[in-house]
Amino acid sequence: MKRLICSAIVIVLLLATPIAAFAASDPIDYGETVTGSISDTNWNYFWYFDGKSGDKVSFTMRATSGDLDAWLTLWKQNSSGDWDYLVTNNDGAGGSDAKITYTLAASGRYFIETPRYQDKSGSTSGSYSLALALLSGSSSSSGGSSSSGSSSGYSGKPHDNWADL
Repeated sequence: MKRLICSAIVIVLLLATPIAAFAASDPIDYGETVTGSISDTNWNYFWYFDGKSGDKVSFTMRATSGDLDAWLTLWKQNSSGDWDYLVTNNDGAGGSDAKITYTLAASGRYFIETPRYQDKSGSTSGSYSLALALLSGSSSSSGGSSSSGSSSGYSGKPHDNWADL
């Protein structure tokens, strides 16, 4: 019985981890630059913003210390509660810095993931800055890869299966 309870707890924790990652995120507003750090114990972080359909946004992650190889991914929760992977970039801002320019297809909350290259299995670390800019659009809410608002077709939870991307 003890083994069954322990197994159930492990399964619940594994299933809750992606949701907890989004729940532990912080806001970023258009025109704002925030800072964070990546290490072996904290290899990614999520920032969120609210955008409107048609907003053209740009976000840039730059390493400010260490040997960090920045990597950005944009996510949006869909109507079924799963997370849609929208776009990712590794070196779009030059060197080991990342940049994404993207036109939002729908209004709502978007999550910017700021991991290091190769996520948990990566070996780089350091501090970074993340800047979010509204390039065009009407939102007043809180160079690199350029894309319009269409999903890659992956739907699920972040890091469920990167091989699908």
